[in-house]
Amino acid sequence: MLQHRLSPTSLAALAAALFLLSALYFALTVMRPLQLRVGDLEALAAAQQLSARDQTLPVPGRSQVKATPTQTLLASLPDEGQHLREYGHMLEIARANNVQIERADYATTALGAGIIQHRIRLPARGRYADVRNFIGKMLNSSPYLALESLRIERPRVAEAVIEAELEWGLYLKSAP
Repeated sequence: MLQHRLSPTSLAALAAALFLLSALYFALTVMRPLQLRVGDLEALAAAQQLSARDQTLPVPGRSQVKATPTQTLLASLPDEGQHLREYGHMLEIARANNVQIERADYATTALGAGIIQHRIRLPARGRYADVRNFIGKMLNSSPYLALESLRIERPRVAEAVIEAELEWGLYLKSAP
């Protein structure tokens, strides 16, 4: 009977070789397909950027004119005259979500390039889940509305109602 004993150095070398082989297998079977998917995503993102850059605007009596990113943004914004409708929409969603709004502070700033920002500060009261739902519904229903800042306070630990200070940015197209 022939017995072979491996020395500790031989065992370490064998373990290292097995580790390297398994790492190579992992790289070829798992990592390579992931790299291909990342490459596909990068190519898709580049194609979308090109298509966004190549959007055209119809001009009466002329052939299509390529729109700049600023023109595309302006075309997507509602007119400045819509701000009262947006304020009313905000109050309706608050009411539907059991969020109390007693007052609102407004400030308007011209940002340039034909864009107006209405800053709306709303002190609100309600259950945490209701305030969170209100914020989510506002952001989902108005793509030109941004939550600029949020401060939440719970007056008493045992109380279910929170007080929140929400500051929104409403972006509109300035009147010509």
